[in-house]
Amino acid sequence: MRSGTAGTSQSRSDAHSEACVRFVYYHRRILVRAVNDRGTRALWPHAQRRFRFRASLLGVLAAVAVGFGLAARAPVASGAPAQLNPLAYFPPPTDGDPLQHVRWYVFGADSPAGRAAVAYSAANPTWAAALDTLAQTPGSLSHRFWMWNEPIGSVARIVRAYLDQAQRQQPGTTVALNTYSLIHGSCLDPASIRRHFERWVTQLARGIGTHRVVLYLEEDSLLETHCLTPAQVRIRERELAFAVRQLSHDPHTLVYLDAGAPDAYQTPRQMAALLRASDVAQAAGFAVNATHHVWTTAAIWYGQRIARILGGEHFIVNTSSNGQGPYLNRHPRTQGVELLCNPPGMGLGPLTWNTGYRYLDALLWYNNPGFSDGSCGRGNPPTGTFWPAYAVALVQHRNPQITGPFYHLLRSRTDT
Repeated sequence: MRSGTAGTSQSRSDAHSEACVRFVYYHRRILVRAVNDRGTRALWPHAQRRFRFRASLLGVLAAVAVGFGLAARAPVASGAPAQLNPLAYFPPPTDGDPLQHVRWYVFGADSPAGRAAVAYSAANPTWAAALDTLAQTPGSLSHRFWMWNEPIGSVARIVRAYLDQAQRQQPGTTVALNTYSLIHGSCLDPASIRRHFERWVTQLARGIGTHRVVLYLEEDSLLETHCLTPAQVRIRERELAFAVRQLSHDPHTLVYLDAGAPDAYQTPRQMAALLRASDVAQAAGFAVNATHHVWTTAAIWYGQRIARILGGEHFIVNTSSNGQGPYLNRHPRTQGVELLCNPPGMGLGPLTWNTGYRYLDALLWYNNPGFSDGSCGRGNPPTGTFWPAYAVALVQHRNPQITGPFYHLLRSRTDT
């Protein structure tokens, strides 16, 4: 009986400690901004008030956590405050970049590119080697969970099982995930799926739990607001803000919100307003160029403009297909600036999470290079189908340099 009582007491203590961890991590976001080189004076006035309150609150919670022995159990690297090092790697990051020392989960042979590499290994070794580049390179690819594929009650279990398996295969790594559920038809009324999405993303957050995850949240969700009414835009913003709040309870999850692209519909100031209303302050930052192919310099310029308007939010850039720049349409007024549906001549761009640019956390191939955008009226494979020939061409046209039109870009003194 004594042993059973002790076990029950310990489990209650652990549960209480875990609750403290989740609460502390949920309120860490504003502190990350405050310790960057710009200081608290650059924060918005309401953010300064939140910073002072939460700093005091976190101090009290830290003392409580130590009283429960939490410091010995929390999975945070030694010497690195949890709110500054959410992925819990050592050494801790500098310049507010949480990805600086990330250890990426490599999707490898289990990915479509990896399976294709095996399939072509005998018949076409050149293709196999190119496909292996996509499958075996850290920072390449991300796993997508769809809102539409599984019953809501199964989502948490499926997500947890996937991440558990990833950790058994590659312990201590961070898994890249992405979601693309709100744009189920670019101009779908957000109100029609809001409750379904909120239930789904709640289950997604529960499934992630304490796993290390970088989540690219709802690609195109803010880019594709140009055709919504003002009331519908506000619903989209609330959907995303709800998702950010739910996912912020997961202590080792970094969320980057969609921020479109410089050749899309929104100016930097317009996109900053959308992001602010979507509660980007509680996320790790935002993501640029997810589904476009603009030059890396243009994407960095756009991201830095948004970051400065928001008071120093960090961002990432997708470079999975922009190494040769965009394929420009002949009639941009009617066709859009660039061809977005399987444009020819595309190549992988630079890949790094030590960028040397201010506010920029990483350049990544996260939008699953080699997947078809659809038939495009040219008989291409259906949307979401892995296309080995296109994937090989991306690798063969790879450009590892940060190139594009000249912009005055802000460099970082500490992120090299």
